[in-house]
Amino acid sequence: MEHHNIFQRIFLLTGFVLMVALPVFGQIPRGIEKIPTPLGHHSIQRIALVIGNSDYSVGRLKNPKNDAQDMAVVLQNLGFEVALGINQTRTQMKEIIENFGAQLNKKSVGLFYYAGHGVQVNGSNYLIPLGANIQKAGDIQGKAIEVDLVLKKMEQAKNALNFIILDACRDNPFSGNYRSYPISGLAEMNAPTGTLIAYATSPGSIAADGKGHNAPYTGKLLKHIQTPLLTVEEMFKRVRKDVLEATNHQQKPWESTSLIGSFYFVPTENAPHRQLLDQVTHAIRLHADDNPRAGHLVGKYVETYGLGSLHANLDMSADNQYKLGKIYRKGYGIEPNAQQALFWYEQAALQNPKAMTATGYMYFKGVGVAKDVKKAVELYERAVEKGEADAMYNLGLLYYTGRGLDKNKKRGLEYFKRAAQKGHRYAIKAVEKLD
Repeated sequence: MEHHNIFQRIFLLTGFVLMVALPVFGQIPRGIEKIPTPLGHHSIQRIALVIGNSDYSVGRLKNPKNDAQDMAVVLQNLGFEVALGINQTRTQMKEIIENFGAQLNKKSVGLFYYAGHGVQVNGSNYLIPLGANIQKAGDIQGKAIEVDLVLKKMEQAKNALNFIILDACRDNPFSGNYRSYPISGLAEMNAPTGTLIAYATSPGSIAADGKGHNAPYTGKLLKHIQTPLLTVEEMFKRVRKDVLEATNHQQKPWESTSLIGSFYFVPTENAPHRQLLDQVTHAIRLHADDNPRAGHLVGKYVETYGLGSLHANLDMSADNQYKLGKIYRKGYGIEPNAQQALFWYEQAALQNPKAMTATGYMYFKGVGVAKDVKKAVELYERAVEKGEADAMYNLGLLYYTGRGLDKNKKRGLEYFKRAAQKGHRYAIKAVEKLD
């Protein structure tokens, strides 16, 4: 555990993001490269185009880039040949959609995924590219990408099965900035025969970008799309249920479908990621400080299946979430990552007092997050209520030294004594020196 010590002096790429093993379309896309797929037993070719736009000059979004990258990795592991476009301009989006359409054929399954801003105008849905200088609703048609363009490419391919997944109902970037602007949310579209169109939320509603690594919708989609032997309809039902619960029924995913046959993203009993995930969970449960095994396995899983898949599928107790946070914080077998440490600490802090203290320390020091002394103190106080000695010691330091709190040596010493009674070695030394 890290403590304050009274005995001492108190990635930017524009236009594209490079991903290993995934084709990425940037300035001059030339086509969709065919990628070897882990689930090579599929008799039907699976082709996907994934786009995530985050770095808007107006209405910047944190998660679409993460969502698209994680979805691309998962789809590749589900047997799709994946093309990935990050932070795309209108010209780039049009070209990679054209290339996507050219790859589809009568024997293929097509999937288009988009995360970013999307709006509706006169009942038509548009995806907002980077660099779109939109002053009024009338600008949309010439400066955005109509979803119908993707549908037309799918219809021209005459294939039997297609999916369009739109996590694109993020808060309207133009509201309040321009004299007139499009209606928030997306309009419902009729799905042509053999097509399923999935929306992050119901027509005309807003979908959250989310505070975690992924948006709520994509986070749940990453989890259930890897579940074995689920029909696509049942998979989306599970996504809807989880998103409703996660957003307190503020966001209701929606599908429009004209599918005829059945489709399984994982048609076998064993999900490709499950064996490694079980090894990760077991290693974290047995983790001891300085043992790199758990960290090595976490790194291997993230490299293979993506960080979003780890967040979506790793189901652990608060104690193990705390351990994973510590693995990331200290760099046991994995590159240290303060943001991931904070993520897992905060998950664990709902129940685990050690995690409350660790999270409080990161907020106090501003590690992986903006410095927030008030929040740190609140977390320490919650941990103290549960008898956590580290939190008692840290609060004692804050009061005794006046760092972030009104200086109160008497109260600080009281916290030191409480921690010392629990055997806290630094608190024992502090009491011996100060009492």
